[in-house]
Amino acid sequence: MALINLAEAETPLGEPLKQPALMIYGDQDFAIPRFERLAEFVPNVDVAGLDCGHWIQEEMPEETNQVISEWLERQG
Repeated sequence: MALINLAEAETPLGEPLKQPALMIYGDQDFAIPRFERLAEFVPNVDVAGLDCGHWIQEEMPEETNQVISEWLERQG
C-alpha cells in the first residue's frame, strides 16, 4: 500500500469521505501537524485538540475517551 501525503495533494483523491469522522490532534504534536485542508477530503469531520503530544491515548487517556464519547453521543 502506498502512503499518500494529503498535505501535498492538489485535489481530493477520489470521492471525499462522506461518513461522519472525528480527528483528534495533540496540540503539541510536532510529528503530525494539523492539516488545515482536512475538510476538503473529509467534509463531515469534527476536529478536536488536546494539550499533549503525538500519543494522545497514552498522554491523556481520560480526555481522549471523553472527546470520543461526546462525539459518539452527538452522532445519535
